[in-house]
Amino acid sequence: MPGNPVTLTATYPSIHKVPTTDSEGNVTIPEGTDEVQGDGWTAKKDDEGKTTVEITDGKNLGNTTLNCNKITIGSAETSTTVSNITTNADVTVASGSAIEGGTFSGNVSGTGTIEGGTFSGNVGSEVKINGDTFTGNVDSTKINGGVFAGEIPTTVESTKVTATGGASINNIQKNEGTNQETAVQVVGEQQLSLAYTPDEGRTFYGWQKDQTEIIAKGEDTNNTNVTVESTDSVYTPVVEMNLSDIQDGESNIEG
Repeated sequence: MPGNPVTLTATYPSIHKVPTTDSEGNVTIPEGTDEVQGDGWTAKKDDEGKTTVEITDGKNLGNTTLNCNKITIGSAETSTTVSNITTNADVTVASGSAIEGGTFSGNVSGTGTIEGGTFSGNVGSEVKINGDTFTGNVDSTKINGGVFAGEIPTTVESTKVTATGGASINNIQKNEGTNQETAVQVVGEQQLSLAYTPDEGRTFYGWQKDQTEIIAKGEDTNNTNVTVESTDSVYTPVVEMNLSDIQDGESNIEG
């Protein structure tokens, strides 16, 4: 007689979707190994204890924090994109691969493309830049768009936009000089976010452009968007005078 039927169930090792990190977002590799492979990425630790994350497919890595020494995005054989990651690592982007968003405090190099994100490190000469915000120095001349608070090559055509009175542009705030200025270079048709917090006891009135027209009026316009034109511009926050201004003989209402 035939025996009772037997059901076999196949089991497979679990594949990590994202690298394991500690509470501060630092990539961790278990004791006893120097490499962990996941779904579209590999994390490695060298003899000096430095950690590199190699990304060949960024589909699972959105909205993650990956602090480590180095990240590579794509390779000569594979191309991919990453978006909405936060990292302090130095990043290399391979040709055909791209960064579409996120916060990057390390340097970025390689021959790939930046489509978006906020970058506080320096950017190398071969990276193509299509937009978003940069506070470090940029060596690349392959710039099609973006907002730059650091140095960019003089051969890149740009428009200078300045906010005075302690206002910020795209969350960039320098407060330089007696007018507390923040100046950026803008490439392409970018929309900028202006923000200003009035001193206690003062009421925000609006934004003055180039010392002429008030472009945005009202107490709730202290955070407003403006579209960059082809000419250099200065934006000044305006507040209403209060009693102390009148007593001190102040005649202007600019921030």
